[in-house]
Amino acid sequence: ASASQAHTPASTTKVLTAFAALKTLDPASTLTTSVQVSGSELFLSSEGDFLLGAGTSDPDDVNGRAGLADLAEEAAAALVNAGTTNVTLNWADSPFDGPDRLEAWTAQDVQGYVGAVGAMAIDAGRTAPSVYTFVDDPESTVAAVFAQRLQERGIAVTLGGASSGLEGAETIATIQSAPPGEQIRWMLYNSDNTLAEQLGRLSAKARGVETSFPGAVSVIRQTLESGVPTSGLSLGDCSGLSSDDRIAPQTLVDAINVSLSSTGPLADLPRSLPWSGLNGTMERRMTGGGAYANAQAKTGTLGEVSSLAGIVQ
Repeated sequence: ASASQAHTPASTTKVLTAFAALKTLDPASTLTTSVQVSGSELFLSSEGDFLLGAGTSDPDDVNGRAGLADLAEEAAAALVNAGTTNVTLNWADSPFDGPDRLEAWTAQDVQGYVGAVGAMAIDAGRTAPSVYTFVDDPESTVAAVFAQRLQERGIAVTLGGASSGLEGAETIATIQSAPPGEQIRWMLYNSDNTLAEQLGRLSAKARGVETSFPGAVSVIRQTLESGVPTSGLSLGDCSGLSSDDRIAPQTLVDAINVSLSSTGPLADLPRSLPWSGLNGTMERRMTGGGAYANAQAKTGTLGEVSSLAGIVQ
């Protein structure tokens, strides 16, 4: 088949999602998760960190860089200092437009491989580490864990509900995510569908377009069109989970080549692909011969698709 003929890409789609995110998101920024107080009312919100940790912050890991135990420690100290030991906790609802599940995923019976996007989540919304089961409401799950951490520090907490915020509130505690480049690398290494969709929504928000599936994929197309051919490109999602997605091999090759010749944040894309035989989804691929530790690539696997896109010496 010709290099310009579009095929079902599976998770090699995430190469293009990373391309768009690296071109769109501020490389020096972090996602802030914060607690605000007004009287005895608390409001928990985030700028979209989906890799929050349930415990203390881990400076050496991307997943869990911002820990809810640290947020609770800072908030509890401020509350006790103000003489407040009994609070009601409300939290931010999803800030994004449209559904957080693609109809095609349900029709193709792959919806179990991705969680909901939204304001915040622990471990990309998983119910336990390394499993493919996800909480229905990642924001309320974060709030419940945060409430537990506050209670461990002597604050009595009543759970309220999702809210748009508090009038005249004061910020009393914050934690910071890993920067976008590190989150993008984590997404590529783990081929994490939920984080791919979340990064697509954050890219759409940064571009000022609708933060929906169509808005997110429009950002991918727009960022490519300044130097990468997009003939045949048709995406319904940012993760490649839908077998309706189509990408031509030439689009993937040129996106990687443009990244290789870039001097900005985009130059991190090739360096963010996992190494054959060593790590990420490539850990058990190409484990011998000349390919071992010599290829950096993004894998793609669906029921009838096996794909690979990357670089090799």
